[in-house]
Amino acid sequence: MIHFSKLLAAVAGGALLPLVLAAQEGKGTSCPRDPARAVTEKGVVRNVTGDPPCRLVFRKTGVRLTATPDGSWPDPGPTVVKDGHGRYYSANADGWLSTISVWSADGAYLASFGSSGEGPGEFRGWYLSLFVDPADSLHVHDAANWTVFSPAQEFVRQAPSGWMGSGGPLRMEETIVLLYDGRILASNGHPSSGDAYFRMVNGDGTLEYTFGTAEDGTGASGDYGHDRAIAYNRGHAGFWAAPSIEGASGYVLEHWSIESQTPDIVQSLRRRQPWFRWTGDSITSSWVGELHITADGLLYVVVVRPSEEYVEAMKRYEHLKEEGGGGRWTPEIQEEIEALDETLVHFVVEVIDTRSATLLASDAYLLGDIMRGNPVLPQGLFRNEMTGYVYGVGEDGLPYVDIVEGVLERK
Repeated sequence: MIHFSKLLAAVAGGALLPLVLAAQEGKGTSCPRDPARAVTEKGVVRNVTGDPPCRLVFRKTGVRLTATPDGSWPDPGPTVVKDGHGRYYSANADGWLSTISVWSADGAYLASFGSSGEGPGEFRGWYLSLFVDPADSLHVHDAANWTVFSPAQEFVRQAPSGWMGSGGPLRMEETIVLLYDGRILASNGHPSSGDAYFRMVNGDGTLEYTFGTAEDGTGASGDYGHDRAIAYNRGHAGFWAAPSIEGASGYVLEHWSIESQTPDIVQSLRRRQPWFRWTGDSITSSWVGELHITADGLLYVVVVRPSEEYVEAMKRYEHLKEEGGGGRWTPEIQEEIEALDETLVHFVVEVIDTRSATLLASDAYLLGDIMRGNPVLPQGLFRNEMTGYVYGVGEDGLPYVDIVEGVLERK
């Protein structure tokens, strides 16, 4: 299975990113949206079909967070979030372990804080996941704790993060959401979750309850114990969930209500795509790698779609997965598979209007083209916006983050 964090790291080093972004700065005709249709029956399944009228293009906004040659401004790193005042927090830069940097709305460096350790406000592990709540407090998930800082970067509290997830093929940012009431919803596998997809965790790190079964909704959600991409619209008592990355029998996006301790599905959006199927192997099956919801109800979906040629080509490596199969993994085999990934695996980028259950955009791009920066896909999108960021390294060797905006243009 292609690990999303590894892909993002590869894309982050793409020297072509500034050139491609510059070529996409033109203006286009805005994308039409159908009138909203009310959901009159709880649990309804709405089919999303039709020829999408638009294409999603990401353009530079002109805001850049960048390191300076003298080191006075740090490497921003490949993880960025934005607060309600437009400030940016960034982390996970090479050589800046356990450090979070703060940037102004126009990209000026303001400060850095954080250090490795086990004390209050200190971080453990090599990766920090960042989240911002409605009050602009910063929440940081590391290998052991969930730590909260005030908008002034002052330490507030710390709790164990075990119930909040341990990481899988998807990034933490795709499988954890911070709710409006301070609780944390997690959808990645956990050995104690049993036959449930989701965990509701209190701010003190204790488990409140688990919910969601394979029998809910269309029954296409896949196996327990594996990541499911989720998306949350700030201030709403509900969230969207993609199928599990393993065992899913259909491309169905579920809208869950969490108004009580017995959450249920409000509606499901189904995309009938023959290429989205479970082959019995996570490496050759299609799966949703990213799910994002905007404040006005647009779902941004990224689906990994191996081609039929890829499925056939991977059969020659099946013996490597069998115990006692007589083969062993080598660097040469790794290179062969990476070449197949780049030339035979597509990323399908779709935008669905949840208000009317209409498909606004759908385009497929080869993984190799994305890794070369054509087209540009953001490493992440900011909370409930179609604005995000691209991390790269300039010709001068200095790392930077460009803030980009997704625009739906009529084809």
